[in-house]
Amino acid sequence: DKGLVSAKQAQAAPHASPIENVTHRLLTRLSSDLQQRSLLDLQVPHHTVRSNRATPCQCQQNKLATLDTAKKPSRLGCGIASVSATCSYSKGPEMSYDDNNIFAKILRKEIPADVVHEDEHCLAFRDIQPQAPTHVLVIPKQPIAKLADATPEDRQVLGHLMWAAGEIARKEGIAEDGFRIAINNGGRANQTVFHLHVHVMGGRDFTWPPG
Repeated sequence: DKGLVSAKQAQAAPHASPIENVTHRLLTRLSSDLQQRSLLDLQVPHHTVRSNRATPCQCQQNKLATLDTAKKPSRLGCGIASVSATCSYSKGPEMSYDDNNIFAKILRKEIPADVVHEDEHCLAFRDIQPQAPTHVLVIPKQPIAKLADATPEDRQVLGHLMWAAGEIARKEGIAEDGFRIAINNGGRANQTVFHLHVHVMGGRDFTWPPG
């Protein structure tokens, strides 16, 4: 009968050694782990799912901090501060010129300034919060928001700004001892008024690197 056949088969089968038993258990567990990993590989990992939504730029994420910083003049920022709503960190088309900025109002004589030089191309006046004994701002009469917005057609006025800076330094008596000129371009450079301007500073020692 069946019981007798099973007993004969068990009696005829050789007994497995302890080493064979351990090896069999390890192979069984390894096979089970590989099956589980294969199932997991078929699932889409959560971190690989990508969103098509655009992420905000750095200045949008730190909007409040940017607005607060723009109101505080620093060593190389001009004393008259304004806030621009344009994202100055993103790379894109040139920013539109705001003709209500404070330098544009000075050009239109709507706001008084201590003018030290004026010609057909530029106007120069003293910074109201000077960072050196002599601190003059030279601005073009042409509406250029920042240096990076200048076009090939602006080369003449840009060269004229450099000439005017040297002329002012000579008139102010700082040309021989040494003076520094600085142009801030964009928010990260602490440009607070978006009308191109050149800082002419002298009368003290300067360090390097600046700012």
